[in-house]
Amino acid sequence: MAKVKVEDLPKCLLQKLVPIQKWAILKCLKRHGRIILNDELGLGKRLVAISTAIVYKPEWPLLIVCPFVLRDVWREEFVKWIPNLDTSKIQIISPTIDINTQLPLTKAGASIFIVAY
Repeated sequence: MAKVKVEDLPKCLLQKLVPIQKWAILKCLKRHGRIILNDELGLGKRLVAISTAIVYKPEWPLLIVCPFVLRDVWREEFVKWIPNLDTSKIQIISPTIDINTQLPLTKAGASIFIVAY
């Protein structure tokens, strides 16, 4: 992967990042995206995660595992922060899916999977 800088993120995202978030993104990039974000509440972990995910977009599909109540929040945040994101590329998989249905488990062409527990 080419060397990527925080400054290469979309401007709509870059303008909203505070210094601690930029530092966290740099830390994520230094570790090739392999990190656990366990900061205190309200420090912008979701924005850091989305920013880091954008850097690795060529390597998607992307998997987000979150509590059931946050599945739609994650979807809304991706739509908010990723310019021109095709919402049909986001699939939410929840534990309430009836496994006896004939529906396919995944959408064709989905690139972001949000799994609720």
